[in-house]
Amino acid sequence: MTGRCRCIGLLACGLLVATGAHAQPTCAFRTGRNATLLLPADALQGLDLRPGDLLLAFTPEGRCAGQIRWEGHSTALTLWADDPMTPEKDGYAVGDSLRLMRWRPGTPLLPLQLILATDRAYWISINRYVPDGLYRARHLAPGS
Repeated sequence: MTGRCRCIGLLACGLLVATGAHAQPTCAFRTGRNATLLLPADALQGLDLRPGDLLLAFTPEGRCAGQIRWEGHSTALTLWADDPMTPEKDGYAVGDSLRLMRWRPGTPLLPLQLILATDRAYWISINRYVPDGLYRARHLAPGS
């Protein structure tokens, strides 16, 4: 790479940082084990969601372990477990807390508070990762 190209590349990176542009997170997927979080549309009412926004699941270490594109209707988010065949932790471990965030192009990640439904015995009602678990969001709200 010539010196001029390198300078232009560095300038472009600097502009991205200076303007606050935020890249789409990279998430783990198909790690061999997962759980499912049901996201009924009524649980997301009052949340600033637009079609095309991503709902992301993060491990306590900050690794993205699932994503779904919001299209304006009920959906489900796959929560991927750690892949035991890789050296790094790339998904949830048993008992990890679930953290959700909203991502929209050009904006920072927005933390979301997850309140789980508890009205069915087969739904996991604690905010901890259980492989093969089935969760249902009762409500999502902006959180910290």
